[in-house]
Amino acid sequence: MKKNINIALLPLYTITEHWFSISLSRFADALTNDLIARAETANSVTVQSDCFTALHSLQKSTSEAIPLFISTLAKNFQTSRIGQTLQGELDGFTFAKRNKKDTLNLIATKDWEENLSFDTAIEKIIKQNHEAFAHLETRIFALLKNHGEHIEKSPLGAENILSAFRDSMEPFDFSPDIRIHVYKFFEQFISAHIAELLEKLNTELIKQGILPEIRTDYAIKKQKNKSQTSAQSILNKPDIDQPESYQPTP
Repeated sequence: MKKNINIALLPLYTITEHWFSISLSRFADALTNDLIARAETANSVTVQSDCFTALHSLQKSTSEAIPLFISTLAKNFQTSRIGQTLQGELDGFTFAKRNKKDTLNLIATKDWEENLSFDTAIEKIIKQNHEAFAHLETRIFALLKNHGEHIEKSPLGAENILSAFRDSMEPFDFSPDIRIHVYKFFEQFISAHIAELLEKLNTELIKQGILPEIRTDYAIKKQKNKSQTSAQSILNKPDIDQPESYQPTP
């Protein structure tokens, strides 16, 4: 898989692959404990049965699902040759996912609920880590521009992460209700931990000399905006500040 990774993005992919290999194993352990607790407190035989089936499937298929997640996510880091834009690669992958979502939306209520959970998770992850995602995307744009390439969106956006997770769930025997529960659980897990990965990736690009001034510029603009609050109040122009960095809830 690594031989197809865009050479400029290879260091970022290596960090991402390592981080998710460890984090998804931890997620599987946390999900196992959650499903055990869910089964113990279930008020119906159906819910208990769904939980026990899911637990058995987790034990059996996690080792298959993690490489599937990583290989799916890796497609966003690929190009066929130096100088080619990443637009074609990404569009084919992303649009396929969107078409898949559009199709699923027409099938049944549970599929609609699953897609809603999917889209809600994307929105929450982006909102809670807006600044780090924005900085990473900007630096990746600059990195590829230095190599004569162009990209329309970050290869490691929230939508790509959730799409890879969705694909990785294929080996599991989860009921529709369990699938929705797992999406929500994954969203909580990623929201609490993804800031660590984004910091690692931004730090790697800073070490390469890619736009190390973003964070400094942000701080200066923020301070300047605050210093102009009085003048803006007089002019009835509200002070629109940048979103704060996400701090995981203890």
